Amino acid sequence: MEWSKTKTMFIIVFLILDLFLATQLFNKYSKGQIDVIQNTSDEERLKADEITYDQLPSDNTTSQYVKGKSKIFTNKDIKSIGKNQSALITKDGTGITSYFNKPIVVSGQINQDSMEQVVKKNILYGDQYTFWKYDKDMKQIIYSQTYKGKKIYQNINGQIIFYLNDKNEIVSYDQTLLKFGEDSELKEGDVLAPIKAIDTLHNKGMLKRKSHIKTPDLGYYTRIQSSDLQLLVPTWHFTVVHDGKTEDFFVNAFEGEVFNMNNSSSINDPNSNSKNDSPIQDKLDLKEKQKEPGDY
Repeated sequence: MEWSKTKTMFIIVFLILDLFLATQLFNKYSKGQIDVIQNTSDEERLKADEITYDQLPSDNTTSQYVKGKSKIFTNKDIKSIGKNQSALITKDGTGITSYFNKPIVVSGQINQDSMEQVVKKNILYGDQYTFWKYDKDMKQIIYSQTYKGKKIYQNINGQIIFYLNDKNEIVSYDQTLLKFGEDSELKEGDVLAPIKAIDTLHNKGMLKRKSHIKTPDLGYYTRIQSSDLQLLVPTWHFTVVHDGKTEDFFVNAFEGEVFNMNNSSSINDPNSNSKNDSPIQDKLDLKEKQKEPGDY
């Protein structure tokens, strides 16, 4: 009888000991798994989802915030436009709408090369813009303004939209232009490494498995906008291809935010220390007024 009780107690003790050891082993294994995940590089995480990318630009890059404001067009500008156009200035003076008296034929495929002479011969300040895309469905050719050779992305105040007819001839266009002065460049800083920007998109679930990322471009995106001024921030543009479809993503190259293309707001990276307000905002005088109309 006593031996039976003793045996039962031993069994219970050993079961408790086994449970304790099993718990310790599980905790150690879990910690090891967490350490593995934390130590996994950006490249390895992307590789696990079969996400590939072209050669990336150098990590050691600096850039700066830039401020600009809309150019006010004048009758002098209109007189400089070619004879084949009937041009009007918009009510607020910040844009030109022009109609070609004789539609312009674009030779071959619509791209940067085929449009080069069209822009050079017919557009004011045409050397300040670069080809962005051809929207076949909307029958539009879109050009983006540049600043020191870098594109200003998705900015309605610095672009040209050409409109096509059913014969793919250019019949008209709308033009806006941002102007920059000697004091346009503000705070300089180190640019986020492109692989870190890609990892931000990946962490947010924006990159689908087996996606391919083309070589990114560094340009500018509107960070703060008022009626008078705009603050542009260095921004990575990623073109992502998946199942034959292409998407564009824009990542703030200073603060690690992903810009929402619909309203130029941003989606904060939970791993980023940035705030919604830019650190340069207090230095930007949003009440600065336009100089003489048409001053450029």
